[in-house]
Amino acid sequence: MAWVSRGDPTVQRQRDRWVVRQPGIDSVTGKRRPRQFGTFDTEHEAEAAAARIGSGMLLDAYLLDHWLGAKAGSVESSTLHQYRWAVEGHIVALIGSVGLNDLTPKLLDRWLEDLARPGEREGSRLGV
Repeated sequence: MAWVSRGDPTVQRQRDRWVVRQPGIDSVTGKRRPRQFGTFDTEHEAEAAAARIGSGMLLDAYLLDHWLGAKAGSVESSTLHQYRWAVEGHIVALIGSVGLNDLTPKLLDRWLEDLARPGEREGSRLGV
């Protein structure tokens, strides 16, 4: 699926949190597919994220729409499946709403620390 933005991101209250959503379409089917870019504790945090989203490409959009698409013709389908699993489960889930221009070594260090922290299952997400 190639997702295409159709408008500016909006901030909405959902239960006791705030979410950022951006309208868009699946360019293959033509169906409306809004994309949610994260949940936040405060409206202020959500507004700041919406501003970042509106100002440039996000990490998740780059990885899912561009990087994985480029890999599709050059790796085996099982490898592509593994890449998608890693991107969706470990990158997009934790830092996907970060703009490419906002990626910093400090942010990546925090992301790796989060991955190394024990989760619901025994051990860390990194398996160390």
